[in-house]
Amino acid sequence: MEFEDGLDEIENQENANEEASVKLNILVEEYGTSEETIRQEQSAQEAKLTVRQREVTAMHEKSDALRDPVALEEQIAGIERQCTEIEALRRSHNDESIAQKRSVAASIASACRAMKDYEKQVQ
Repeated sequence: MEFEDGLDEIENQENANEEASVKLNILVEEYGTSEETIRQEQSAQEAKLTVRQREVTAMHEKSDALRDPVALEEQIAGIERQCTEIEALRRSHNDESIAQKRSVAASIASACRAMKDYEKQVQ
């Protein structure tokens, strides 16, 4: 009887050891998965932080520029030059478009006259 009780106890301990081993393997897998998730989230957070730092730097630069009236005037002058250049380019394109439109209209009118002349000759 003692021998059987000893065997039962050993068997129970082996079963408990096997269950503990299975649970340990599950925990090891979860730990590995958790570490990977943490690395990915940390990388994403670092990227967001970098973007936010750039935005803050840009805001500081803008506020510094607003505090410097000379720099602000230079920016305004530069933007006005760009506007003047763009307006001149727009006018140039507009003039070219009008000339091309007139040329096409003249070609169409010429073709229509040629068709009328041909119809007169055929009749």
